Amino acid sequence: MLRWCANCQRFQGEAAPFDDFNLTHGICPTCAPLAKRLTDGDVARIEVIKAIHGRLMEAGWRRDLATAARILEEARGAGIRSVDMLLATVTSLLYEVGEAWKRAAMTVEEEHRFTAFCDALYERIAVVSDVSDADAPFADGWTDALLMNAPGNRHTLGARILALWLTSQGAHVTVVAPDTRLDVAMALITRRQPRMVMISMALAEQRDDVVRIVERIAALAVPSPPKIVVGGYAVKLGLVAPIPGVDLSVDLPTQWSIAQA
Repeated sequence: MLRWCANCQRFQGEAAPFDDFNLTHGICPTCAPLAKRLTDGDVARIEVIKAIHGRLMEAGWRRDLATAARILEEARGAGIRSVDMLLATVTSLLYEVGEAWKRAAMTVEEEHRFTAFCDALYERIAVVSDVSDADAPFADGWTDALLMNAPGNRHTLGARILALWLTSQGAHVTVVAPDTRLDVAMALITRRQPRMVMISMALAEQRDDVVRIVERIAALAVPSPPKIVVGGYAVKLGLVAPIPGVDLSVDLPTQWSIAQA
């Protein structure tokens, strides 16, 4: 399920069951100190979000970019940030695509067309959002979170959307391109000293490579080793055995929120 705050109307991450894309609402940790209680008006706003999310999902399956763009404009008019709606919707769509791929119900060509639609939607959001480019270098050389894919995972959309959302939360983010050599990635971690390294793992078979990355990070000469969080489709399905020194997370936005609490 998709968690939203009824007060600030921001996406808060996912909760089991992950194949249920209905919205569940409450008050997020940021709004909780206000001691705010849910009102009829809060519930009504959540119903608006549910309706917009449902229509955006339908446009996504049709790969109807023009309609999706109009729906996102409507969401912005209702006070819903595009980056929140993007993360919630594309997260849901990518999960369904993974399930369709697993059932052999989607061809390679269909998967490529769908990914192209999601990429185009991301580009529109990256332009209209009040969020800086997550790939932009920072003059001070440090970063809060470094995002990278497990070797063999060439799908970058999830990491880019997560980076956009983290940046909207005020984080300095570095995204490592999939083709980056491991020694280059380690040098980047040494220079920027992120507080958190997030690794996206699409397949359970990528676990051994992730273990090697974790071992390399542990051996780096940095004053404060980063927290390492591994997520992705394989983790969400519970297919990955525990990795020493790693938090396996079905929901990376929640991990970031917990770290900031």
